[in-house]
Amino acid sequence: MANKGKMKQLIWDCQKDIAAYLPPESGISEHELLQMLIARLDGSQARVALGDDWQGW
Repeated sequence: MANKGKMKQLIWDCQKDIAAYLPPESGISEHELLQMLIARLDGSQARVALGDDWQGW
């Protein structure tokens, strides 16, 4: 079963990743941003937040 607090943290972390991309001086490409988000949403943080029954995207 999903953990509400951990889901919020996962969303906030994704928002931080996106915010880091926004400044032109960040040097992060759109492709790199997508890779970071995919890794975060498929990683251990997402597994913990979404619970044991999560099957992935």
